[in-house]
Amino acid sequence: MTHAGIGVVAALSLAVSGCGGTADTDAPATDSSAESGAADNRGDATEAIAAATAKSTEESARLTMSLGTEADGVLMEVVGDVDPAGEKSNIEINMGADGDTVSIVLRQLGTDIYMQLGGTDMDELADVWMKSDTSKLPAGAGFSMMPTGDPAEIIGSVADAEWSTDTEITGTIDMTKSPSADEEMLADLGDAAKAVPFTATLDAEGRLVEMVIDLESVSATSGTITIGYANFGEPVTVEKPDGEIIDMSDDMLDLFDV
Repeated sequence: MTHAGIGVVAALSLAVSGCGGTADTDAPATDSSAESGAADNRGDATEAIAAATAKSTEESARLTMSLGTEADGVLMEVVGDVDPAGEKSNIEINMGADGDTVSIVLRQLGTDIYMQLGGTDMDELADVWMKSDTSKLPAGAGFSMMPTGDPAEIIGSVADAEWSTDTEITGTIDMTKSPSADEEMLADLGDAAKAVPFTATLDAEGRLVEMVIDLESVSATSGTITIGYANFGEPVTVEKPDGEIIDMSDDMLDLFDV
């Protein structure tokens, strides 16, 4: 899979992780490779990541994600203000390569969801919004960039982890255990898929504020994914879109089946 393809999978996984979902926030079982994280009073590093991620998704926040390579720069950016308790969110995804751009705006107000597409050669869609209901999304999908404990279903795939500082944890992810990794992605990564480096940063409150997944270090066609959490507890304002609103087609709904 190309770096852009991997990024789209990650972005859509974030977008459908679901403020109304029931994702398992329990810490994944650790093996001997992760025992180094349990050697000090900070506790097991793998369990600490799971706890920090769950804590960072307990209230409203701004979530960001970027995908980029050293050669090409930033290929995709995602910004979302989300309020899981209020069932509202506003998410913008922008992708671009070789002069072509694609933008996706996603909004949730209660059970109503809206999507707008834009970018190169899409001027006719500039004022068109597609609307659906959360009940029509594929089974297991919610609608929010606020996951219920696992950004892009990554934490449950941690293979090993250890504390590098009081607020930073480093380790590797086994992408073969990630539900968001498809066969094409795994084929591109090969054996390296079982040991993709990551760095997780926690704040003073014990919340996850950044996670960097360095796919580029194990595959030249992949990039570095950076996921961030900020603005905890701040009000989120989302309004019903202006312009033409049409029913979202089944093909569009299938985009959420990741």
